[in-house]
Amino acid sequence: MRRTQTVSGSRALRATILQPLSEADEIRRRQDVLEALLENPAGAAAIRQLLGKLTDVEGLVGMWSWRPKQEEPDEA
Repeated sequence: MRRTQTVSGSRALRATILQPLSEADEIRRRQDVLEALLENPAGAAAIRQLLGKLTDVEGLVGMWSWRPKQEEPDEA
């Protein structure tokens, strides 16, 4: 999990390990995607580079939801 490109990727990998797929069609789709990435290292590298530029949206949403509410000024 420490070799993922993003924090959200680390969370996704953890979820995948803790809750593996059970449907054969879903497993085959995932295998097909992995096969395509392994057969095209340049494409995989480009995807990895793009993912590295993404903001951790899930983390930002989590931080935002835990922020204490600020009191609004009284309007007179």
